[in-house]
Amino acid sequence: MRAAPVALVLLSGCMASRAVAPLDAGQHGVTLSLGGPFVQFGGAPVPVPFTHLGYRYGIDGHTNVHAGLQVSTPLLVGVAAFDVGIARELLTAQGPRPRLMLEYTTTFAVGDASSGPAPGGFRFFQDLALVATWDLPAREGRRPHRIYLGADAFMGVGPSFGAVVTPFLGTELRASKTVGVQLELDWHAPFTRTTFVAPVWYGPGDQGVVGAKLALTFYVPPKRPKAVLRPRKARVADPEEAP
Repeated sequence: MRAAPVALVLLSGCMASRAVAPLDAGQHGVTLSLGGPFVQFGGAPVPVPFTHLGYRYGIDGHTNVHAGLQVSTPLLVGVAAFDVGIARELLTAQGPRPRLMLEYTTTFAVGDASSGPAPGGFRFFQDLALVATWDLPAREGRRPHRIYLGADAFMGVGPSFGAVVTPFLGTELRASKTVGVQLELDWHAPFTRTTFVAPVWYGPGDQGVVGAKLALTFYVPPKRPKAVLRPRKARVADPEEAP
């Protein structure tokens, strides 16, 4: 598979950020993300309908491990891909100070996103993201809504090097204790001129390409340990007590 800028942008724009907040220790999260870079379709800008299915697990309340599968890329761009990674909370949120999380992910891909006679192949990519998150005030017993911003560097390291930097801004709205709705806006490759790139991409001043994603996360609370029932001690009858 060729490390063309188009392929890097498409693969980097498949999922919403997974480093918004750490999960509780032992907690699970399943996320379905839809959307991607805006391209021209029927003369109008339309986000590529990339679909990504991801899983997260909370290690200690500060660290998540995750894995994911690109569901739609085999049909849309001829590339099958899955990823594994880890996210760590570097700084906890306190008052106006945001939470700061660092995410590292490796994506494994097979196929060819470029046209031409060159055969497809296997490649892997490195992804590094830094995310700042503000938790909004919440009522007692409710999970907070969140807003976040950050930057992502998606890199192809072989046989040739290529990189796409993506600033992003988003929010997670909690529909309930177990469901989060995530909206995210991205600006892929803002320093790359895309005037003559096909397909037609939409970016401010023909620089890079903007994208949008909608994600639903289903949170599964950690299992609580079962209470250990202590056996009651048998009451010893007082010999002086008469029936």
